[in-house]
Amino acid sequence: PEEARDMPPSKRKAAAKAPASNAAGKQPASKEYQAEKLTGKRMQKGMHRATIDNPKGTPKYFYEVKWAGTDNKGQPWENTFEPADKLVGWEEEMKAVDAALERQQTEPQNNPVRRKREEREAEAKQKAKQVMEARARLQRRKARAATKSGAASEGSASEEESGEEEDGALAGEALDAELARLQELEGLMQEVLTAEGGATLQQLEGLLVAAGTDPSAAAKAMQQLSAAASSEAAPAASEHKRMGRSRVWLAFNRETDRCTLPHPTRPGETCNARPDKGTGTSGHIRHLEKHHPEEWTQIQTTGRVPAKDTIAAALAASADSSRPAVSKEDKAELDRLTARWIAKCSRPESIVDDTELQQLLARMLELCKARLRYSLPSRRTVQRELQLLGAEGRTAGRNMCVNLLKSGVKLTITGDLWSENGMGLFGIYAHGILESTDEKGEEKWAMVKSLIGLVACESERHTSENIKRWTKEALEALGLKPEVLLQSDGSAGNGSGSDGIASRLPAELKTAFGKMPREYLEQAHFDLLGVDSCVGSTDDLIFKKVSDNGSNIKGAWGEDLDQWMGCADHTLELCTLPITYWSKKKQSGEAAEPPKGSVEDSFRKARGIVGYLRVSTIALSDFHACQKRLGLPENKIDQDVRTRWRSSHAMAGDFISNKAAVLEMDKNSAYKDPGETWGKNKLSFVDWDHLEEGCAILHEAAGVSQLLEGDLYPTVSFIIPAMFRLMHYSSPNQSVYFANRDEDEDNDARVNPVEVPHDELQDKIQEARKKYHDSLVTRYDTELPMEIKKFLYIAALLDPRFKKLKFDGDGMMKDSMRRRAEGWLKIEYNAGYAKKVFDPSAAAAGADASVGGQDGAGPSSAIAPPAPKRPKTSSSIVFAKRGASAQPADTSPTAGAEQGPFEDEMAEYLKLPQIEGEDDWAPLEWWCANKKRFPNLARMARQYLGCPATSATVERLFSAVGLAFSDQRKSSSADTLADIAFTKLNLD
Repeated sequence: PEEARDMPPSKRKAAAKAPASNAAGKQPASKEYQAEKLTGKRMQKGMHRATIDNPKGTPKYFYEVKWAGTDNKGQPWENTFEPADKLVGWEEEMKAVDAALERQQTEPQNNPVRRKREEREAEAKQKAKQVMEARARLQRRKARAATKSGAASEGSASEEESGEEEDGALAGEALDAELARLQELEGLMQEVLTAEGGATLQQLEGLLVAAGTDPSAAAKAMQQLSAAASSEAAPAASEHKRMGRSRVWLAFNRETDRCTLPHPTRPGETCNARPDKGTGTSGHIRHLEKHHPEEWTQIQTTGRVPAKDTIAAALAASADSSRPAVSKEDKAELDRLTARWIAKCSRPESIVDDTELQQLLARMLELCKARLRYSLPSRRTVQRELQLLGAEGRTAGRNMCVNLLKSGVKLTITGDLWSENGMGLFGIYAHGILESTDEKGEEKWAMVKSLIGLVACESERHTSENIKRWTKEALEALGLKPEVLLQSDGSAGNGSGSDGIASRLPAELKTAFGKMPREYLEQAHFDLLGVDSCVGSTDDLIFKKVSDNGSNIKGAWGEDLDQWMGCADHTLELCTLPITYWSKKKQSGEAAEPPKGSVEDSFRKARGIVGYLRVSTIALSDFHACQKRLGLPENKIDQDVRTRWRSSHAMAGDFISNKAAVLEMDKNSAYKDPGETWGKNKLSFVDWDHLEEGCAILHEAAGVSQLLEGDLYPTVSFIIPAMFRLMHYSSPNQSVYFANRDEDEDNDARVNPVEVPHDELQDKIQEARKKYHDSLVTRYDTELPMEIKKFLYIAALLDPRFKKLKFDGDGMMKDSMRRRAEGWLKIEYNAGYAKKVFDPSAAAAGADASVGGQDGAGPSSAIAPPAPKRPKTSSSIVFAKRGASAQPADTSPTAGAEQGPFEDEMAEYLKLPQIEGEDDWAPLEWWCANKKRFPNLARMARQYLGCPATSATVERLFSAVGLAFSDQRKSSSADTLADIAFTKLNLD
């Protein structure tokens, strides 16, 4: 055997044959090795085949032998297990060992761990009993003290006080003793918890609770504890006999004699096999060695069953058909939530077939001790739920639009086109301002938006005519048509079932769709809007259409300039092209190289180095090492998108901040080869000046662009003040302000500006700045269409922050232009808004002054708009004062809001001073607080200020659609993507 590896095989065999009876009298075969006795231990190695020595194939036993003598190092020989057929002359000793082991299997085991546990439990019971007795004595003392105090109520006050002190002392001593015993009992319980085999822990916990509340309940718990301990201490003899000492019963059920370990090849199932043939537990052992070798090894080593695979156990739990299934209504709700999660998180429908997700759900049910059974829905069910959720999202968008129309405000829509990997979509958003009440019951105004159209257009050309048709189809599909929206006599008239949403659904979902609430208009609402409810079209419900300056969508939406406005962000990007982008193209369609030494060429070089750091891990590692040596943050520089000027501006800014690290990289010989990417794009001192000066020129424009992209606060009123400020500070007679000139990143240009006159800039930067300034003037002043100009100036005047058109950087705003703008405001007000909500002449005659059911006092909708998200920048930051040219804002107090409606609202409004709003939501708050004073003008403000300045909302829509149109959903149809988009963006 391996245990006696120091013994030569020949001598080990000779020594094993030496009988114990001859150990003292006769010399063994080997003088060096001598067997002394059997230790009384025996082991079995299962069933063996029949041989000459073992004709019946009975189990083969090995007996432990103790050897006499020592090895070469003077250490006693280790005990070894020898087979019975090799121990010649040891028959009597082997029979004695066999008999002792048989008796040990049939008699109760003397387990020292269990004995100690029972002693601790008995001690805990004794302590608990003492606690109960102490509590009972305390209660008796309190009762006697109460009786004495009642009997002596007519006695003297001194006797009363002495009795109370005596009883209080007794009660205090008993209480201290009780608390000490309770603490001791808790300590004993912790011992039982950590001890092996703490089966009575729950009974002890019940005892502790009872001891603190009711002595009788504690006595009952004590009896239960004693009965459980006695039954556990004296199990039946047959049970001992069945269990024996073998650990195989940890892997087999004693009643059914079947294996309880997990199935070796089928995850989630139990083995449930019977043992192999054999006597005793040999068949069980053979089964474990053959099918569960790892589990059997752990059982033999630790004496514990290995922890079940939680995944397999979870699958078994989900497949347990004995549990009752959830009700039909609950399953429908869970299926709907699953489909909603898939849409909100941009997951593919096939995820319901994912094994890992099924395992997660099953494990959650198991850990939460679920009494009911639930399995994920099929793909077909998910698709059906997505269709219903898409219809619900469309209905939510429709209801928001109807609520805007109910309040006398027409819709403003934004739209754009998107295509990717063979999928083309045309998206439309609706915007406006709604009145509502918050949780505290206070009225407020809030900007709202909703997706109202997502049309598949991959199979058609994106022409103006098609875009016009798609717009009409999208609006009519939601029922946004006067004759469909009209409701009379409390029921939907022409709009019943004709809004196009239900037509998209299969027959089995139309019943559920019919239960969704839908809003309709009354004739009074159409009168307030000035729309003919019988012959009106969808365009009559639209106030403004905002899109980019693309010729196709501009041709579709811009036929009537009274209804169209170009995206301010896109127009501003066109103005910045001389600095960040070159537009010349070769005949082949590829981008041409910019002129050498130009500003565009400097940006191209920086773009090349950043791109090289993005694709080369070695170069990026060396760049980080340079940053670390110079004490700079080890940050990456984000690659820009050439068609997004603000990303180019941000890239150049980060590049300048890491100028020292880039120059340090230039010293490395590995990056000096002019044929390599880094060498070809090495920047000269002039290039660095181009980047630094170009970023400084466009710094304010970047802040303006970011602010204009918001859609939860008024932005259209910000266009004229912001663009005139950019015109003023980009003119050649104005200096350029630097925040990090000459590597001074810590300097703030607004606190300690570094001014550089226009003439001291690089020649190419002077040319680019001049083009940038001229483009701003052309696009926002001299060549701005009159219809758009009137709209933008009226929106600015309706913003109480800019109502006087006074702001920092208004040097190019002429007084004559301010007077013309006020004239446009008065004409528009008198033509479409005066006396619409409140008629002062009717009030003077004693009649109802409200028109169309609108009194201008209450909220027009009960919809709670979403909490606004604060932008990264704000108008107060963009309009920070610059040096001496700044004009202080008028902060005169506003007239009291408690005054009633004015007869001439426009005149009174223009008399008020311009407010100084530090918050982008200041216009909404001001108008909400003053709407009772200016009811008609407030409606006009809601109409104009609810128009967004850009179409960035639709761009964000397509970002969400792009995430949904992932590699796992490339085969999805346009209708499925539309259902996902409406669910994700319109449902909270």
